[in-house]
Amino acid sequence: MEDVPQIPTRTTALQVTVYAPLAAAPVPPDVVLVRGNARQVMLLAGAAGTGPTAIPGLQLGAVEEKRAVIVRANQEMEKFHRGRAAATPTA
Repeated sequence: MEDVPQIPTRTTALQVTVYAPLAAAPVPPDVVLVRGNARQVMLLAGAAGTGPTAIPGLQLGAVEEKRAVIVRANQEMEKFHRGRAAATPTA
């Protein structure tokens, strides 16, 4: 129940709804709905700092920047661990 006041609500009447792939949207989004596999959704939720259901349109750029940083960090960690594993002698 403590989360209920945080649920976004409309303050004006809905006049138009546009559903489109983000790259093909004819207008800037108010909200972006996302879908993906578990890895993709976890990555996006980490970048958004919220649950993985929707991203406010005005926050989309910041979320993408954070996502890119996380992806780069994950790639560097993977390189490090692969190199470490390759250098470790096997029995």
